Amino acid sequence: MQSTKKILAAGLLSLASVFTAGAAHAQWGAVACGTWRDNSGTARVAIGSALNYGTEAQARDRALQECRSRGQNCTVETFNRGCGFITVGSTTNAVRCTTGTTKDEALRKCRVGGYNCKDPIGGCIN
Repeated sequence: MQSTKKILAAGLLSLASVFTAGAAHAQWGAVACGTWRDNSGTARVAIGSALNYGTEAQARDRALQECRSRGQNCTVETFNRGCGFITVGSTTNAVRCTTGTTKDEALRKCRVGGYNCKDPIGGCIN
């Protein structure tokens, strides 16, 4: 019985080290966007992105930090081992941010409603 407990304990330690190692190598990304109107009523937009961070919180915080350094009302989307892109678009009286898992998807979503959209930023994490 004692040797079974030792084997079980060793197995649990081994399994824990696999999950710990996997968590240490996890790669996270995030894209953030904020829209607002300035004092003159002009629509404004700010964006931020973060790739290859060890935790979701680190990626989220970095993307939000970039966005907030440029503007306000920032929201964020995170992704793990995939792709995330963000773009901004404008019309004569509005701005918007859209996201997608590919550049094309982000642009396609942005152009709905006749918005003129910029090249998306972001990237992929394996």
